[in-house]
Amino acid sequence: MKEFIEGSGRVRFVAEGREAVYGFIERVLKAQQYRRLSKGQKGIVRRFLAKITGLSRAQVTRLIAGWSRTRRVQAKPPYRRRFPRRYTAEDIGLLAAVDAAHEDLSGPAVGRILEREYEIFGKAEYEVLSPPDLPLLQPLTTGPGRRTGIHRLLCWIRRAGRRSRSRASSGKQNPPVGRTGSLAAGRSVPAPAL
Repeated sequence: MKEFIEGSGRVRFVAEGREAVYGFIERVLKAQQYRRLSKGQKGIVRRFLAKITGLSRAQVTRLIAGWSRTRRVQAKPPYRRRFPRRYTAEDIGLLAAVDAAHEDLSGPAVGRILEREYEIFGKAEYEVLSPPDLPLLQPLTTGPGRRTGIHRLLCWIRRAGRRSRSRASSGKQNPPVGRTGSLAAGRSVPAPAL
């Protein structure tokens, strides 16, 4: 292995996917009895694996450490932090309809309307949109222009509507008569992560 590392110029292991590379590393470590090797011999095996697989020294070291613990070289499952979603697509559509019906009122005013729809008129679909504490609908006082809750969602819906109206006025898109905004134009708009 030592002569191979020092002698060969550019050699690269061609494998189909990460699983094949990890399987190769696992087989080499098992065949060489890596845990019984001296420190210098471990360095040779590590450099050999880095040269053949094209992985960095740090990646090979991390994979060997995982193999030492579990006797397996396996990929960690991807982890992405996801925040719980407060509003569904139906809630966003309902909020856009209420906002359009009342001609872009302020966030607190729309919040009061939503609260009344649920509490006074008993419409169950407004339950999620009518929080008991209406300060969530107002801007935060921690900084200029910061919004939270439904007010932030309203701002997002209005921006999407303005963009589609500006496209329509420039001749790029013709929205249906009497309906404006990207939600009314029949396109699906991804909801913001709240």
